Amino acid sequence: MHLHILLTADHAYIDNATGKLYVLGAFNNIGVPQFPWRYEKMALVVRIGSDVTDRTNEQILTAILMDEDSQEILKLSIPFTLGIAHDGTRPHFDMIGELAGVIFPQPGKYVFRIYVGDDELGSTPIDITALKR
Repeated sequence: MHLHILLTADHAYIDNATGKLYVLGAFNNIGVPQFPWRYEKMALVVRIGSDVTDRTNEQILTAILMDEDSQEILKLSIPFTLGIAHDGTRPHFDMIGELAGVIFPQPGKYVFRIYVGDDELGSTPIDITALKR
């Protein structure tokens, strides 16, 4: 299994008619006026692709947001199944985690880590900084 896309954005959606993934306002740095800061809405966008040797039964994708001390801030899990493509296309799974009200208690380096089962597929950073007044 391969992690093809991993990012945070203001909004993301999948067009049901075309299957296209649309991402608006991708970011990895947020400047905020005060702490703790409640980020009202963000999307965690993940695309996983498969190899012919990958399992096709149900698996669990887990996303964990951690702070600099590896303390868990947020965790979400979703079951998924990567099918077998008989038409020559490469199967993939898209997840858009619509996150509302995420609390960042202090400035620092945060990271989303992505797992399938016990295997870490990748990570993406979010730096939270205080705006200068």
